[in-house]
Parts: sequence; structure tokens; C-alpha cells
Amino acid sequence: MKKKVIIIIIAVAVLCAAALAVAVFLNDGENENNTDSGVAASQQDFDLPYALPNGCVITEIKSYNGPFVEDGSGEEKTNVTAIVIKNDTGKNFQYIDFNLKFEGADKDYNFKITTLFDNSSMTVLESNAADFISDKITHADISQSIEFASQPTVHPQELEISVGDGMMNVKNISGEDINGNIYVYYKIADGDDWFGGITYRSAVSGLKNGELKQISTSHFKSETCKVVFTEYDK
Repeated sequence: MKKKVIIIIIAVAVLCAAALAVAVFLNDGENENNTDSGVAASQQDFDLPYALPNGCVITEIKSYNGPFVEDGSGEEKTNVTAIVIKNDTGKNFQYIDFNLKFEGADKDYNFKITTLFDNSSMTVLESNAADFISDKITHADISQSIEFASQPTVHPQELEISVGDGMMNVKNISGEDINGNIYVYYKIADGDDWFGGITYRSAVSGLKNGELKQISTSHFKSETCKVVFTEYDK
């Protein structure tokens, strides 16, 4: 009888060990797939600084009071969730869209970033001005991360841009006519860093060589805004 009991115990132990090995294998496989697909939720350590799959790092999570810039309205808000994100990846990002979930929250918090240059930091407000509830991340995933196809530039050899509050002058100094639209992109500066995931855009339609046109830019403030790049079709 004792021999039968011992044999049964050994058999159960073997089955348990096999089940544990299968479970470990499946968990490892799930983590690998999540990493490949760009989902950060498979990572177990959500402490700050927290690295997103594209290499950018969230360094701070805080409550923000002030004008809500992300929708262009400038409406005064209180207790908005804000993050500080740093890019030291060697890449210039044109657009990043990602979600975070925080401890105690029952929904995802969305953040959208445009024009995040290498070696820069940016304060970004939650896209829908969601209330700050916690600085503890419990889940993270990134849905889009798009780099600039070419190095962004203000085209200093082709365009001369001067700015003032609510306006900017754009002059064609290229030596030839520019017949297509000219787009001037600008952001709010925060010292050496940036404030707001939003990038504003103003446009002028065509410039003869040497011609200057003035653009009305309601969001541009000469003390806080900087032109970050331009685009145009000849």
C-alpha cells in the first residue's frame, strides 16, 4: 500500500512540474509577441522614468492648471493629467499616439504628440483634459509612432521669416518663384523644452521671388512660440 501511495505522489509531482513548464513557456511567448507588436503593457515595471517601445521616456506625471492647448482652444482647465516626455533616441518623431492607464482609473488616458525632436523634452496634456488621479502607471500601449521622412528644416536659404504677436512675415529669398503653398509650423516653447503635444500650422499661397506676405496667426506669441520647420511645393 505504501508503495502505491509513493508512486501516486511521484506521478502528481511530475504532472505539476510539466504544467508549470508549459505555463512559463506560454507567458514568455506572450511577452515576446507584445514587445514585437509595440505593446508596452507586457512590461512589469511601470516606475518612472518609464520607457515607451519607441525609446522615448516618460520622466514625470503631474497635475496641470492653466490653458488647455491640445485642442487649440486655450480654455482654462484645472487638475489636467500632464506628462513630461524625453526623446534621446537619435530620431525625430512627427507623430506619436499612446494610451496610459493609471492606478485607480477605470479608463485609458490618451496622449498625442507632434514634432518631438531628438534631444528634447516636452510637457503633454491628456488629449481630453482628463483629471489627474495618480502618477502610478498600471498599463501602457503605443498605437502610432511615426518618424519624419527627412530632416525637418525652416529652409533658411529659401525663406525669411519674421514674427510678432498674432502675425508672421514670410519672404521668398530662394531666387525663384514658389508657386505652391508654403506651410509654417510652430510650437510653444518652455525654456529649452516644449509645451503641448500640439503643433500649430499657418499657410501662405505662393510667393514670387523676393515677395513678402503677412500671415495672421492667432496662437503665435513672440515671447513663447518658436517656428520649428517649414514645408513648401515649388
